[in-house]
Amino acid sequence: MDAHQPNSFFRKVLTLGSGTAIAHLLLFASTPILTRLYQPEAMGVYALFMSVASIFIALSSGRLEMGVVLPKADKEGLDVLHTSWMTHVLWSLFYYLIWGLLYAIQPDSLSSYFDYHLLALVPVFGGLQLLFESLKQWALRKEAFAMMSWSNLIKAIGTLILQIGFALLFATTAWQLVLGMVLSLLLGNQWMWRLYRKSYKANEHSFSWKQYVNTIKTYKKFPLFTSPSILLNSLVLQLPVWVISSVSIAVTGLYNIAERILQAPLLLVGHSVGQVFYKNAQDLRADIPALKDLTWKVYRSLFYLMFIPYFVLFIWGAPLFGWIFGEEWLFAGQIAALLAPQLIFNFTVSPISNLWYVFNRNQQGIYFQGLLLVGRLVIVALFFMQEQELPWLFLILGLFGACAYGILGWSFLRRVGVATKDFVLQIVLPLILIHVMLHLFLTI
Repeated sequence: MDAHQPNSFFRKVLTLGSGTAIAHLLLFASTPILTRLYQPEAMGVYALFMSVASIFIALSSGRLEMGVVLPKADKEGLDVLHTSWMTHVLWSLFYYLIWGLLYAIQPDSLSSYFDYHLLALVPVFGGLQLLFESLKQWALRKEAFAMMSWSNLIKAIGTLILQIGFALLFATTAWQLVLGMVLSLLLGNQWMWRLYRKSYKANEHSFSWKQYVNTIKTYKKFPLFTSPSILLNSLVLQLPVWVISSVSIAVTGLYNIAERILQAPLLLVGHSVGQVFYKNAQDLRADIPALKDLTWKVYRSLFYLMFIPYFVLFIWGAPLFGWIFGEEWLFAGQIAALLAPQLIFNFTVSPISNLWYVFNRNQQGIYFQGLLLVGRLVIVALFFMQEQELPWLFLILGLFGACAYGILGWSFLRRVGVATKDFVLQIVLPLILIHVMLHLFLTI
């Protein structure tokens, strides 16, 4: 079988990852331009919008789109796809009801803290994002990796041109940043829509309320376990945004840029690897030795790939940010350096975390994200109780994240049969030794 061959796996990753890597490189390259066009305050408002949108997206489809690749028959796969879309529509109606009631009750207090009108775009953005991700799942099912790659590239180019163009032609507010994202999703979706339409016509597909209910029952683990897990993950990721925004909206913008850079490796490589790993791991589910070899190879390769970027960011984060993004973004570099320990382990574990779905252990993601959220809440509580400075918060969050994601990676590797001593000798020990050597070198 093709999935059993490591060369085939990495060839698929290269096909999917090439366009995705170029797309995110373009977005990464545009960041110095955006930081010179948009002020930290605008970036902070944009970060708050994206934080609300991420919570909404985690719930709106029940994450049913992740089940598109599972059925053997395309017709059932289409049922799953349409069910995710219909669920989003129902959640959007509920969202607008809450949004309208809150605005009717306290319009002045809401608008004084945040541009509340901007939040009306959350279901629109969320719907287009869901369409993009669900069509990617359909393309993944059909192994149309080149199409997925091109769609990512088109979306990235659209985001770059629109966000910069809106700033030059109109204004430099969060509205321009959000509208650029919304319109770029329209461009990206067009490319994959053709593949979906072809499959839809080939299966003479129709969809009814009865099919919707039956699909929800059949794939109930996604809304019951996967969606809450991703919701908790969003809460974990967005908690610092809300905490920092209560201190300063400008610092929120600085944190947003730091997170954007920290997430770049995951977006450049990790997601592409994860999507291909998910499909191949699903095929290898009954062959544990082959799955072990694939999982261990992917984890080690990603870990060593991050060595140089991690240490460069850890040691020279602040001056690099000041040079690349402008002097007012120096503190963003300090934030990135303090959060860097979390980066390397989050990057390596993210692709293989799809093993939760492969082994039908969706609920375990909830337990992990719950523990992660509790840990971060404790750190935030200590931050306010002890009245610490913001750098302390970022340092403790970075170390806590490194430990949590490191333990998670070890647990996945143990699940497929990798020995603990191999994890310690090949992952933990090299990282500690290089840290010690660099510390000695820099203090001489």
